[in-house]
Amino acid sequence: MLTIETPLYYVPLLELNERYHATLTRLFSPVRHHGNAQPTETLNDVFRPLMRWLLKPQPRVMAEAAAFFDGLLLKAAEKAATLHRITDEAPHQLAQASAAKTHGLHGLFGESATRYHVPRLPLIGIHLRTQDSTHGTDIASRGVQSRRRLQESSIRCVVKRIEATVSAECRGESAASSASSASSASCSNSTGVVAVIVASDHAGVGRQVVSALKQLPGVVAASYSSRSSGFQQDTAIRGKRIGQINAAIELTMLSQADQLIQAGNRAASFFATTAAGIAATLPAHYAVIHPCNEEAANGNDVFSGAWPFEDDADCFEQLHPQPRFNMRWPAYDTRQERERVSCLLHDQRGVTQPLSLRLLAKDAMDLNCHDLQSMARLHGHK
Repeated sequence: MLTIETPLYYVPLLELNERYHATLTRLFSPVRHHGNAQPTETLNDVFRPLMRWLLKPQPRVMAEAAAFFDGLLLKAAEKAATLHRITDEAPHQLAQASAAKTHGLHGLFGESATRYHVPRLPLIGIHLRTQDSTHGTDIASRGVQSRRRLQESSIRCVVKRIEATVSAECRGESAASSASSASSASCSNSTGVVAVIVASDHAGVGRQVVSALKQLPGVVAASYSSRSSGFQQDTAIRGKRIGQINAAIELTMLSQADQLIQAGNRAASFFATTAAGIAATLPAHYAVIHPCNEEAANGNDVFSGAWPFEDDADCFEQLHPQPRFNMRWPAYDTRQERERVSCLLHDQRGVTQPLSLRLLAKDAMDLNCHDLQSMARLHGHK
């Protein structure tokens, strides 16, 4: 029995140890990716089984999430009726569908979709993080323009995923595996409506993104606020009991999403990672790179001058949806680094590497702009 008490996610370290690597590989499956791009090194999906074992929503949390989805689906049914995509029955009338696509942790979203005549309704979740874990700052310190860039790039990413989703439905494919960005098509396999739930550590940013998404045709967007407390999910209240309860409700709702977008803080959001961890099926993760474009312009990262890709690269699949260390550990190949551990650490080619480079190869260190740059290139962006 090995017992480690730490706030850090030490699984990548154990995977590097030959003593534990074989056992972890035998007990856990590799992380499944939805697109064609593949990471440089395979990771075992250890985090999700742990989260689903440790985090089980209480009845109050489940009830609140179910009520939220009922309201969201009623709006979706009304919009779908307007678009002539569902039956002529009144959208508020409860009915049983013979077969419905169930989503997530306990099928909460799928159950609501069944009742409201939109069983094929896709669900996209997005978490916008305005706090910067790498530099200990908030988006407010970057100015109004930075906040606007985060909101606009997040909305663009949602739109791209909506277009790919509807296009894939019309071809009868899995939405998450589609790389197409065709515009909304008229077809019998799609309701023409997509639901989007927005969570954020900044209530104002979340509200503005929801407001912008509501203006899009065929989109039903909402964020959660407690009916009893008028709560908005700002970070400052997370330490209070009501904040913790509402955070659990948001996690449960995000866990129902087919696709999950992580925006802000270089796409590093442990909140969204945990939501994906408790999902019954791992959703496709997509990254919004803010503020890498700003840091590049300021010369604060490994590249300078500008984010080296077009906006098209600002919404790609996150290839390593496992937690990271956040240790501020430079990846140097020095004698000190090679002596940090007594055993030899070999990469997939059999070449010995220091610990920091082995962890970097497994994308277990901080998620920084050069990591996102590498992922963008794996997706074919130049």
